[in-house]
Amino acid sequence: MSELKDLAWAVQETIDPLPFEQLERRGVRRRRRRQALVAAGAATAVVLAAVVPWGTRPGTEPPIAPSMPPLVNASDPAGEALVRGTNAEVASVTVASPKRWGATWSACDSWCTYAAVLQRGDQKATTPVGTSYWVTVQVGNEVVALGRPGDERPTEDDPASPKTVMFRLTDRGPRSTALRTVTASSTFERDEILSDDIMPGRLAVLDPEESTVRPLVVEGLETVGEAVRDSTGRWWVLGGQGGDAPRTDILWTDDGGKTWEQTLLDPDRQGSTLEVSPDGHTLLATTSTADEVMIVRMSTDRGATWHPVQSPTWVKGTPAVPFDDQAALLLGTPRQTPTARLYAIHEFRPILLDDTPPRLTDLARSDDLIYGPTADKRVATTLDRGSTWRFFEPR
Repeated sequence: MSELKDLAWAVQETIDPLPFEQLERRGVRRRRRRQALVAAGAATAVVLAAVVPWGTRPGTEPPIAPSMPPLVNASDPAGEALVRGTNAEVASVTVASPKRWGATWSACDSWCTYAAVLQRGDQKATTPVGTSYWVTVQVGNEVVALGRPGDERPTEDDPASPKTVMFRLTDRGPRSTALRTVTASSTFERDEILSDDIMPGRLAVLDPEESTVRPLVVEGLETVGEAVRDSTGRWWVLGGQGGDAPRTDILWTDDGGKTWEQTLLDPDRQGSTLEVSPDGHTLLATTSTADEVMIVRMSTDRGATWHPVQSPTWVKGTPAVPFDDQAALLLGTPRQTPTARLYAIHEFRPILLDDTPPRLTDLARSDDLIYGPTADKRVATTLDRGSTWRFFEPR
């Protein structure tokens, strides 16, 4: 076992386990939504981790919890072998900049195993192999990976180990720290990050400085679809109620959860996605019917009023990137076509663009960079709203 794996497994064993068995179920749900965008016959599963800004600290690293000494090896050999394997598939991608990104990979035979790759400038590091998903999250101008390392199959009486870690790549090499689950709270600090990926159906607060995660309690919030922060510091949440009487609300807070405001988005359907422009004025949200018809709505006045984007009839997933000028890019699949295409949204109308990267399966943004994974193990990137694209393999 490599030194990296020894150090990762040496984290304290008395912490409460992070619910990675629940995270895996959440990952399956998100993969199904993303997978619907892939052309028929594609065998890739994609789940996009939340990408959030740290704040206005250009050129500086955000504070991260004290970590173990620098590791000798830049990559874990077992993780490197998984990522380079012929049956490896991209599971998620988070891009902070062209030279700072993180990607998670899966390899499935009789069961599935997982590893994550981080790049920071000219450095690259691969995590140990895990039997549960790794999750990549943007923290400031870097990307970190959260996961439970290990290379053995979990047993029925021990489905998930409590040895969970936060893995990062610094200018001194890869670092690994224990990731502890702590008591729930109803508020959070400005430098903490809300996530809808860690605890399915609930908001979680990630404190990268203390290397902790905790549930966030919001009165009246039963289900959570997305959590997004704009450049003003406002956090937006797509939530509502599930079960036999689903509904979707948009909630937001400007004071770290001390107070929340909300507006009804859909009285009859459960929410799927929410995307917000940097200035927080342009929003796109989707809800879905039982037969996966996607209802797309857009607001250009900070959520005060919403307008449908009705033509064509959207099916499967519809990820979008809204802009400050009241426009947006949308990766949509009309009912009559087998594959997803890129559309520009102007005045609530979709306009089909001439070129869509082959087998593009998702869409996200980090500052001016728009990117998305493809079903052929690459990442497509554009700096001009889709006019031209570049590609790289995230491994």
